[in-house]
Amino acid sequence: MPLANADESKTAVNECFEINNNYQIFDIVNLFFISEGYTDAYDVIEFREQVTAYASDDGFFSIPEINENKNFFNVYAIFLPFNDFDCVNSSTDNSCVRENMVPLIGNVCFRDSDLGILNNDKKTIIIALNKNFQGNSRVADEGIFTIPVPILSGECITPINGNPNDCGGTGTNKYIVPPIDNVISDYLKGALIYLKNSPKEEEIPDSIIEKSNQFIISKVGQEFFNNYMSINKELTRYIPANLHCIKNLSYCADYLLAPNYFMVYSLKIPNKPYANVSISFSVDKNGNIIAGSQQGLPDCVSKPSECEFLIDENDAIKIARNAGLEEGISDWKTSFHWAYGNPGSYVWTVQNYLSSNNGKIVMIDANSGDIIGGIGGWDVMYSTIGPQLTNITEPINYIFYIIIGIVIIIALILVKKFINK
Repeated sequence: MPLANADESKTAVNECFEINNNYQIFDIVNLFFISEGYTDAYDVIEFREQVTAYASDDGFFSIPEINENKNFFNVYAIFLPFNDFDCVNSSTDNSCVRENMVPLIGNVCFRDSDLGILNNDKKTIIIALNKNFQGNSRVADEGIFTIPVPILSGECITPINGNPNDCGGTGTNKYIVPPIDNVISDYLKGALIYLKNSPKEEEIPDSIIEKSNQFIISKVGQEFFNNYMSINKELTRYIPANLHCIKNLSYCADYLLAPNYFMVYSLKIPNKPYANVSISFSVDKNGNIIAGSQQGLPDCVSKPSECEFLIDENDAIKIARNAGLEEGISDWKTSFHWAYGNPGSYVWTVQNYLSSNNGKIVMIDANSGDIIGGIGGWDVMYSTIGPQLTNITEPINYIFYIIIGIVIIIALILVKKFINK
C-alpha cells in the first residue's frame, strides 16, 4: 500500500524512513527504531528527528568503534502509531518479540518481502523508542532494546531566518541524546564483530539463479553459455523495494516498488579479449524477468551473427578511417560496448578530438563492421559519447547569443521608459 506523508494528512499511518542507508541490507547491521506512544500524525516529525539524533555523531556514532564503521550500519525510523508491543514493560508473554515485529518491518519498509535476514538478531537490531520513557536502556528480547528518548534542546539544526531558536514548520529541532550506556553500546560492538567475522550472506536463492541461467541460455544457447558466461556473484544482489519510489509513485518504474534481484553475468571470450563485458537484468522474487531491465544480452539464437564479434579494435579504427574520420589533435579513443535500442547489439565507437572538448565519432557494428548512423559529433557540453546525437559538430556561436541578450536588455529598458511616461 502507498505510504502517506505526514505533511499531507492529519491521519497517522505506518511509515518507514531511511535515516542512514548504505543501499544493502544483508552484509550490514540494520538498526530499526520502532515508535511507541507516538500516536498523532504530527508526532512523525518529532520521532524522525529523535531517531536522527541517535544516528548522529552525538548518538550511537559517538562510540569510536561504531563511528569508524558507519558504512556497516543502516538506520531506519519506523513510525507505528497503533502498535502495542509495549517493549518498556516487556515480559516473557508480551508481544515485544522478534517474531511479531519482523513481519511488520517487512511490510512497512520492504513491501512484504520475505527477508530471513530480519530474523538474525545480530544483523537486525530493533530499538523501541517510547515517547514517555526516560529510564536506562533495557533488553526486551534478544536483539530488541528500549532506550530513552532524546531531550529537546531548544535549538535547531536547520533554523528559520537565521534564528537558532526558531525551527518554524520546516526547520529541524536539535535533540540531546542521553549517554549511550553499556547495554546498547556493547551489543552494537558485538554485532559489528559478528558481521566482520561472518561469511558473506547468500543473498540469491538457487531457484532464482537457475531461472536466470535458463533465460540467458534461451538467448545465447547452451554451448555459448557454458563456454563464455558465468554469474558475477560480487555484483549480483538483492534489491529491496525503494522507499523513495513507494512514496513518490509517479517518479519510478513499477518494478522498483517491489523487491527484486539484480542479476549480473560476465561474458568473456578468451581469443577475443575485447569481448569482456557484463550482462545484467532484473527479476522479481519469483524469477520472472522484469521487462526493459536487460542490458548487454544479444539474441544469438535468433540471429547467430550477433555473437561472433568479428571486428577487433584495429578493424574498427581502419573502418572509421576509411569512412572519413579525420585524425584530430590527439590519439583516437575506442570503446567496445553494448548499444541500446537500435541496433541493440555490441558496437565499437571510435572518436577523435577536434579540440579538448569536442570532436567526431563513429559507431561500428562489432559483428558486421557496418557503420551505424554515419559520422556524428560529440561535445562535453552535451555529455555525448555516441553518434545518436548526430551533427553536433559545430562550436556554439556565443557571439550570436550575446547579441540576442543585448537586444532583449535594450527592449526592456525602452518598455520601462515608456511605462514611466
